[in-house]
Amino acid sequence: MNSCLAAIDSEILNCRMSAESFKQFSLPSTYIHYTTFFRYVIPEFVQENPVLYLDCDMIFTQDLLPLLK
Repeated sequence: MNSCLAAIDSEILNCRMSAESFKQFSLPSTYIHYTTFFRYVIPEFVQENPVLYLDCDMIFTQDLLPLLK
């Protein structure tokens, strides 16, 4: 997959996170899992700027490039 993404100057990063890193924070409700907050530490793993975080349940019907300008 990354060889295909290299053509558009992109890559997939596999970052391992520990639940222990987030145990210190209290969650606002019981139905929200601590993994929900992983997106807040993306800047620790990705140095490029800008970065556009897209969740797995999103569908886009238009070009996203204007968001990065």
